[in-house]
Amino acid sequence: MIQPRHVSRPASTSDSGPPLALSAGRRWGLSVIALALLLGNALVALQPPQLMERGLFVPHPAFVRDAFLLPAMFGKWSPWNEDYVITGKRTQTGDVRDRGRWIRLPLEDHFPFRHAFTTMQIYVPRHAGGRGDEGQQEALAVLAEKIRANHNRRRPERPVSAVQIGSVVWPKDPRGYRAGKVQGRTWSRVWFSEETP
Repeated sequence: MIQPRHVSRPASTSDSGPPLALSAGRRWGLSVIALALLLGNALVALQPPQLMERGLFVPHPAFVRDAFLLPAMFGKWSPWNEDYVITGKRTQTGDVRDRGRWIRLPLEDHFPFRHAFTTMQIYVPRHAGGRGDEGQQEALAVLAEKIRANHNRRRPERPVSAVQIGSVVWPKDPRGYRAGKVQGRTWSRVWFSEETP
């Protein structure tokens, strides 16, 4: 009969004594970070526009609101994907082929960065978080004005007199971000328009 072998192993370092205590400086630093996180969340979550309209407001710098609103934008789940669309109403000057018609403006002329950065610029979180839909619409109006001026400066042969901001939406697909973007499964949304098309 074979006898089992007993192998002696050295005691692990984790079993060799009490856990190391944090220094006073580290404990103080971690406490400050925890307090900042709690305060930042409270300032954003507990101050919806309805409370601020009643005068219940704790003054805080705008960067605090931005820092806590931006992760919230990407921390929720949606069954839809979207691409942003900017259109402009052509004036009666310049290229004769599309005068007076709504045309699609090149997104990269105005938002040259990746999709996530464009999302932050278009959703304008500080205005939406601070003043709700009204603040969002005011921010989009300023954004549309800047887009119109930028387009007319960059493409003087096709000037526009009004801008619309919106998106094309489609269901998510496990094969990839744009895999589900097929005809019959997409639709358009207009968020803001300087003029009714």
